[in-house]
Amino acid sequence: MRNNELSANGSSNRLIHSIFYSTMNFEQLIHSIEATHVQLSSQAVKQVNSLQTIRNWLIGCYIVEFEQNGEDRAAYGSKLIENTAKKLSHIRGMAVSNLRNFRQFYLTYQWFFPFMAKQTTFLSIHQTASGELEKREIALALPIETLMNTLSFSHFIELLRLDSDLKRRFYEVEAVKNAWKVRELERAIDTLLFERTEYATAGLENELFVSKYMLQLPDKETLRKFIEAELNH
Repeated sequence: MRNNELSANGSSNRLIHSIFYSTMNFEQLIHSIEATHVQLSSQAVKQVNSLQTIRNWLIGCYIVEFEQNGEDRAAYGSKLIENTAKKLSHIRGMAVSNLRNFRQFYLTYQWFFPFMAKQTTFLSIHQTASGELEKREIALALPIETLMNTLSFSHFIELLRLDSDLKRRFYEVEAVKNAWKVRELERAIDTLLFERTEYATAGLENELFVSKYMLQLPDKETLRKFIEAELNH
């Protein structure tokens, strides 16, 4: 495993040895989050960005799992996040707003499951969203490893603001291709870069755009010729 890269190779060691509860109660939810935080915090400093992203995705997974199947979930209801934050107040970064972001991050990027499953024993025996959804999302996206090794969790927070998967895919490609810092990604979103490109209205197939990693977005006429050539290839 290289310094700042996380391998999805099946032969690599799992980063996390989480405890899986077939039926999770609230105390076990807290225990799982604490254990995941401790184990990932002990990893090499050079991997901190990727490991933080993994940790936050897993915490979101734990929360959603508890909401859906928790043994005593009825006792917490809509106050689950608030109660979880109180129990985790001894861990920096576990405020209510952050826990909500972790939950949303998991729900938005459930298709990270294949990569995450290679990092933790929890996911190796657990199920997520339907395979059909995972395949559709992955077909439109950059490789999970590329996103994980290039973008920080702060980048993902900006991407969560977007109102469609198509926009998210567009900004993921642009952020990776241009090595954008978080502020640059934020500026691109705020200035409606997606809406201002000819790509947004030229009828380009989603898969075509992402698979080609186009270095510059062409004008409409060039784009149409490109599509025709690809479809007739």
